[in-house]
Amino acid sequence: MSCPALLRARPLCGFIVAMIALGALPSAFSQDYILSAPNVTIDPGGSATLALSLDNSGGLLVTGISTSICFDPNVVIALTAVEGAATLALNGGSGPDFFVPSILPGSVTVGMVTDLLGTNGYLSAAGHEFLSITFGTTGAPLESTPLQFCTASSPSISSLVIHDPNQTNSVPALIDGSIAIGPFQGAVLAIDASFPARPGESVIAEVLLDASEDVSAIDFGISYDGSDLSLAGVTAVGDLAAVNGGSGPSVFLVDFAPGGAASGVTVEVVVDTVAPIGLLPAGFDLPVFALEFAVAPAAGPVCATRALTFNSGLGSPPVENLVTALSGALVTSTIDGVLAIGAPTTVPPSGGITLSLDTVFPTAGQPATVSIGLDSDQAISAVSFGIAFNSTDVSLIGVAPGVTLAAARCGLGPELFLVGVSGGASGGLTIDTVLQTTPPFSNRLLLPDGAAEFVVLQFATVPIPSIGGTALTFTSTLGSPAVPLSVVTPLGTITPTTVNGAIDLAVPFIRGNCNVDNNIDIADAIFILGVLFPGQGGASVITCRDACDLNDDGAINIGDPINLLTVLFSAGTPPTIPEPTTCGLDPTGSDGLSCEEFVACP
Repeated sequence: MSCPALLRARPLCGFIVAMIALGALPSAFSQDYILSAPNVTIDPGGSATLALSLDNSGGLLVTGISTSICFDPNVVIALTAVEGAATLALNGGSGPDFFVPSILPGSVTVGMVTDLLGTNGYLSAAGHEFLSITFGTTGAPLESTPLQFCTASSPSISSLVIHDPNQTNSVPALIDGSIAIGPFQGAVLAIDASFPARPGESVIAEVLLDASEDVSAIDFGISYDGSDLSLAGVTAVGDLAAVNGGSGPSVFLVDFAPGGAASGVTVEVVVDTVAPIGLLPAGFDLPVFALEFAVAPAAGPVCATRALTFNSGLGSPPVENLVTALSGALVTSTIDGVLAIGAPTTVPPSGGITLSLDTVFPTAGQPATVSIGLDSDQAISAVSFGIAFNSTDVSLIGVAPGVTLAAARCGLGPELFLVGVSGGASGGLTIDTVLQTTPPFSNRLLLPDGAAEFVVLQFATVPIPSIGGTALTFTSTLGSPAVPLSVVTPLGTITPTTVNGAIDLAVPFIRGNCNVDNNIDIADAIFILGVLFPGQGGASVITCRDACDLNDDGAINIGDPINLLTVLFSAGTPPTIPEPTTCGLDPTGSDGLSCEEFVACP
């Protein structure tokens, strides 16, 4: 799927950010709640922002919405998905408590909770604009696509509303919409320079054409920065190279220094001069010329841009920026481009590569953010892997490129970022990301020293965990076909070393209150002794081992009851954080102890 000429400069073109939103179980269908999509028309190559709306005639606050909207990705592409006007106004203008939109190929999903306490939400009224989506066009003029509410993503996201007084779910009525691409008149010439230019190498910039009629001639001039760039060649490509039975245009004139301008070029093309006249067929987003630039070895700094500008003042007489049809000159507009300077290509060392997962300790019921790190001395072209987890206590709600990956290609990000999700008792996800999918494949990711944040995962956790979280494990067995655990470098494909992680669900507790009776006293010391020496008829089960670890040394032993007795009767040092009478989390959550349940804390 290519990006239209007018959207070439947008960073989301060619870049799929995949996220997964939470769904809920459906209940009764209700006409009291209606989700609506509009009917809109977008200019060819343009973009438009539209809103999905909620009509609430049920008399109750709506405190949550989940839905999916589907469309034909060959006609339009979703560029952004953000809070609508009514959503932004929630909670006194602070917005919703939970809002996760997801842009997927051919669909957008959203899960939101307006207010976790259920006291604020969408009032009984019509036209609440809850989600705003900006679409660009990928199709041709006059094409269209339904804008349909659907069930999308994996796990699937269906249309539901949540409302008071019992936070129950209803299936809303749905009114679909549509997006049409309007008619196009005239012509557009655009410069597409999608990939950074590496010092000492060459890079291709394309001239793209939109034309509402068959074309007989194309003329244009382009200026560029001659301090870092020199034009090595101009060639016809695509449908223009195929005219006249593949022999190309009858007239192809290129002046590399028009009027003595060393940093400019003019091109004049006549498709055919012999009757019956051959023509370049009308079309949209057509590559017609390739400009090959040589980049100076000292060009830089990295990610600085060099303008490529259409110029109608080059040559003598000046060459106009003009597209001509048999009916005459078409109204022609132009879109300039820029080349970003990439990092110099170096011969990479043959050091190892490591993928690592965080171990995190969120409070049960709260979101958990897990970073995937990538440590490599080599330049990276592509990465793929799977991650297995147990979905009993956690569920995946978001996947996005990390800071390092998002900054690739001077902020354009990878060309390909695909996420696959599997459900069931044993959850998992797969990720495939490729920095550049088209030749010359020279754009690679150069990483700083240490584990750079490569991908970020967002999980929801249950309020009352049954197994205390989950291990997060790299794997090469998920997906169909299975996604390999691999990193592609200039030296070949490498299986990385992996460091697994975990989500260890933390439960608030009071250190020292080992028997969980809301008091810290001698009974707690006796309780610990009973655990350590069960032959004396004492307790044998501890529901919160962290609460019994008085000195927070990661073990329960004779030192803990002695510590507590010293505190109680000899003015000893009080237990460490969380302190007596205060519910809190263990600051050394990775010490090997856990707290599965502590009923004395909310």
